[in-house]
Amino acid sequence: MRRESHVRFCEGAGVRFPRATRRNIYVHSERAGQRVMATISRFLTQRLRLSVNAAKSAVARPGVRHFVGFRLQRTGGKEVQTRLSQRSLRRIRRRVVELTRRNWGGSLESCITRINEYLTGWMGFFHLVDRVALYDLDRIDAHIRRRLRAIVFRQKKRRRHIVHWLRRRRVPAAQARIDVYGKHRSLWALSITTSAHKAMSTYWFDKQGLVHLARLWRQWAARPPEVIAPTQLELTLG
Repeated sequence: MRRESHVRFCEGAGVRFPRATRRNIYVHSERAGQRVMATISRFLTQRLRLSVNAAKSAVARPGVRHFVGFRLQRTGGKEVQTRLSQRSLRRIRRRVVELTRRNWGGSLESCITRINEYLTGWMGFFHLVDRVALYDLDRIDAHIRRRLRAIVFRQKKRRRHIVHWLRRRRVPAAQARIDVYGKHRSLWALSITTSAHKAMSTYWFDKQGLVHLARLWRQWAARPPEVIAPTQLELTLG
C-alpha cells in the first residue's frame, strides 16, 4: 500500500483513491455508478486538471470490466471471484499463435522451450485467479497441444510419412489412413483427429517437457502463504 500522503480525497463523491492511471470503483447500483463517475470525472478535469479517457471509462458490471488483466465477479453469496478478463484471454491466445507458427522451422523441443518460458512468466502474474479459471486454462492448454500437433505433421512433409509415423506411435493402420487420407484435408484439421490424440496425447507432451497452465496454477495454489515481515525490524542484544 502507498503512504497516506499519496492518497487524494474526492470530496464530492466521498471516494479515496491513490495516484494511478487506472482505478476501479465499486458501488451498489448503476445509478450510483453514473453519479460517482460524473463527480470524479469533474474532479479530475477541473480540480486536478487531468484528462479522462472516455473510451476506457464506463459504468458496467464488474464481471465485464478489464482491470490489470483480471475481472471480478460476485457469486450468489458475498464471495467475489477473480477471473481472467477477455482481453487477457485474447492476448495469450494471440501470443501462443505467434510462438507456434505453422511454418516453424526449428525442432519441436526448441518450440516447447519458448512456450514454457512464456507460460511460466505468464502464470507468475495471473496465478491470483480463482479455481473457476481452470476451465479457461484447460482450453488454452488444449489449444497449445493442437498447434504443436500441427507443427509435427507439417514437419513430416508427406502424408505417407505421417501415416508411417502414426503407426510407429501405435496407431492402428486403418485408423491412420482414414484420418490422413480421409476428409481431413488440411493438417490443422488432422491435428484434432483420433490418430493425432492417440499418437500425441497429454502424457506424450508431458514427456516432451511441455508446461501446462492448469498444472502450474495448482502448484501456485499449493504453495504455503508467504510470511510478510514488518517494515522495520529491531534487534536488541543484551
